[in-house]
Amino acid sequence: MCKPTQKSVPRKRALLVTFDVFRHKGGSARVVEAEHHALVQRGWDAHLLAVDAPEAETLADSRSVFSCGDDWKTGFELGAGRYQAAALSLWEKARWLNTKFDYDVIHAHHYVGAWAMIDLKNTGGVASVFTCHGIRKHHVSVYRHEDQSAWKDSNAAWKAGTEAAMTEAMHVLEVACINRADLVSCVSHHTAAELVETCPRVSPMVIENFYSVDDRIQEPVRAVEPMVGSSTIISFVGRWERTKGCDIVFDLAERLRLHPEINIIHAGDVLDAPYHGNVTHVGHLSDSELTWLYKHSSLVIMPSRYEPCGLAAIEAMCNGTPVLAHAVGGLQEVVAENETGWLLRSLNPELWAARILSLVNGSDAFPNSQKVSKTACTRFDAHEQLDKYCKLLESAISERSGA
Repeated sequence: MCKPTQKSVPRKRALLVTFDVFRHKGGSARVVEAEHHALVQRGWDAHLLAVDAPEAETLADSRSVFSCGDDWKTGFELGAGRYQAAALSLWEKARWLNTKFDYDVIHAHHYVGAWAMIDLKNTGGVASVFTCHGIRKHHVSVYRHEDQSAWKDSNAAWKAGTEAAMTEAMHVLEVACINRADLVSCVSHHTAAELVETCPRVSPMVIENFYSVDDRIQEPVRAVEPMVGSSTIISFVGRWERTKGCDIVFDLAERLRLHPEINIIHAGDVLDAPYHGNVTHVGHLSDSELTWLYKHSSLVIMPSRYEPCGLAAIEAMCNGTPVLAHAVGGLQEVVAENETGWLLRSLNPELWAARILSLVNGSDAFPNSQKVSKTACTRFDAHEQLDKYCKLLESAISERSGA
């Protein structure tokens, strides 16, 4: 008698889209990279598509990681122009990938994936999910303090006006992506409120950013290593730009010049004018170097003007380092006052300097490092948040298929 044939369950197929993942990856890239790994571990055929190109094919799962290459960067003087070119490159690559793999769902973690997501949904019947890591237009708005008096010539004025117009166009694209996705999530309750204000018909699911300290390798940062043990290291992690408060760090460093026992370290890309006084710029760090820096810092500062969630704060706290942050956006949800750090409701550099000196001089006590780490790791558990992402994608597929 023949045994009944068991039907094999087809593997779910997902395409995850983000901006940068190979080189200078930001918060959304860290999340999508972890999501990609989690889906593969759960038996999905999951592919990751990023705009930037790898310097070398060294990834263990490189066959499931794709890039648009560097062609989209050529000939664009304005940042917004490069973003539009990147969006078109992603769209083209996503369409080609879908003809080969016939995806069940596309998950865009950056608005440059909007055209790709909308096209695959409309022409290929692919379920669509968009995760908002902050409204781009709100990110750019912190530069509106710059008026015409700051423009040196007509070309600078043209650039500023054109950049503003193109940013508005990208905002339209982002709104279209949010409104047309089958399901939407965001990284904080603050971002959810922003999103609903922008797109009132959308009901986003909040999935907070996360961090896993499992098996983290540490690699010393050579420029910082001589400072360990002989000074207090205060780190500023993120892009050196006004949105992140680089001008506040600049002023802060000037005020702390008379305190040689304090060293301010900046880790990240330098987009605005660098400061070479009492700040050591170490550039973009690898994950292992960044872990080492967190472990050897007494404090991480985040004087951001706009911060949807604050992944750097989560990373620092999970490594046992308290955070001094501006009470804005998602940072208000992330930092637990007097437990994992402190919140300041002003960007007055004098107040920031005074608070830092009170901590360094012992007037205010630093919280216990192990307690900071335990509290943060419990709150921002990677496995719990990744499980939510997997279920979100499954729900999108079910809704699309009418199951």
